[in-house]
Amino acid sequence: MVKAKTTTYEEVRKQRMEENKKIMEQYNLTKLAQDVRNVSMKPSPVMKRAKPRSSITEMIVMEARRSSRIASLPAPVYKDTGVGILERRKRYNVPKRDLSGRVYASPEARMDAIERAEELESKLENGFPTLVKPMLPSHVSGGFWLGLPKQFCVDHLSTRDDVITLVDDNGEEYDTVYLARKTGLSGGWKGFSVAHDLVDGDALVFEVVKPTEFKVLKKMVKAQMTTYEEVRKQRIEENKKRMEEFNITKLALDVRKESMRPSPMKRVKPRSCLKELVVMEARRSSRIASLPAPVYKDMDPIGVIERPRAARRHFNKQRRDLSNRVYASHEARHDTTDRAEELESILENPCFVKPMTQSHVTGGFWLGLPKGFCAKNLPRRDDTITLVDEEGVEYPPR
Repeated sequence: MVKAKTTTYEEVRKQRMEENKKIMEQYNLTKLAQDVRNVSMKPSPVMKRAKPRSSITEMIVMEARRSSRIASLPAPVYKDTGVGILERRKRYNVPKRDLSGRVYASPEARMDAIERAEELESKLENGFPTLVKPMLPSHVSGGFWLGLPKQFCVDHLSTRDDVITLVDDNGEEYDTVYLARKTGLSGGWKGFSVAHDLVDGDALVFEVVKPTEFKVLKKMVKAQMTTYEEVRKQRIEENKKRMEEFNITKLALDVRKESMRPSPMKRVKPRSCLKELVVMEARRSSRIASLPAPVYKDMDPIGVIERPRAARRHFNKQRRDLSNRVYASHEARHDTTDRAEELESILENPCFVKPMTQSHVTGGFWLGLPKGFCAKNLPRRDDTITLVDEEGVEYPPR
C-alpha cells in the first residue's frame, strides 16, 4: 500500500490563513474595506418630520327617519336560507377483468417464434420495407394498442394521423387508425387481432406496400402458449424456492413473535376541565348606569379543555473533533497515484487504482467503486466481498 505525506489539520489551517493574507495584500482589500467603512460612518441626512394624524371628528347620533309607508309592508325575514345539498354521484361497480382465459408465452417459445419470423422475412424478395413485430399482452388483450418502432415510422409512414389498411393472406382488408404522434395503431387493430386469434408470443411480419397499406404475410408464426394459472403457479413455486434459500420464512416468524409481545403502555393523565361558567339573566334597568361596570377578566371560556403537553426531547449533537484529522498535499497525492499505477501494470487479474479521500477513511467510511469496473467484474446483486491484504489476512464485513 502506497503511503502519502500527511499534514495535520492545524498546519493546513495556518497555511490557508497565510495564503489568504497574501491575496488580500495583493489586491489591496484591507484599504478598500477601510474606505467603505469610513463612507458608511457619515451622518445620514435629517429625516422629514411626519405630519400628525388628524383626530377623527365626533359623530353626531340623530334619530333615524322612518317613513309612514313602511308600516304597510310585511316584516322582513332574516333567517338563513339553507343551501341545497348536492346529491352524490352514482357509483358504478366496474367488474374486474377475467384473467383466467389469458394465455402467456414462455421465453423459449417467444424467441423461437421471433427466429422463425425473421427467417420468413429474409425470404421476401419484393423489395418493400418489412418489420417483425412480436405480440405482447397489451397488443392482443386489454387496451389493444400496437406500438411501432419510431425510426421505422419516420422512414416509411406518414407524418400525420392517417388510416392504414391491413391486408391478410386471404386478401381481407382491415382499416386501422395510425397515430403519428404516438407511432402506433389504435382503432381497428382490435378487430384484426380478434379475427386472427392473436395471443401473447405470436410474431407477425408486416410488409409496407404503400405508406397507407400494410400486408400481413400468409404465415403467422404461432408460439407455444401457457395459461394464466400455469404462469401463476410457476411463479409461486419459484418464490417458495427463493424463500427457502434465504430462510425468509423463519425470519418472518421470528419478527411476528417479537411484534406480538405486549408493549408497556403509559397511563395518560385525565384531562382537567376548566371551571363552569354561570350564565345569569341580563339585568335591564335604568339603574344600571349607577352601578359599577362588571369585570369579565376572571371568567373562563366555555368548552375549552386543557391538553397535556408532552415534554420534548433535546439532543445535544457533539461536533466532530477535527484536530487529529490529516490532509495530503496535491504533490503527495499525485505521487502515490503514479506509484500505484506502476504496481497495477504488473498485476494480471482485473484491478483498478483508488486514491483515498476524507469520506473513505473518516466520517461515513464509505468506499465508492468505478461503475464500469463493477458492471464487468462484480455481481449485479448485493453480495459479501472479502478483502485480503498483502499478508493474507482476510477482512469480511461484520
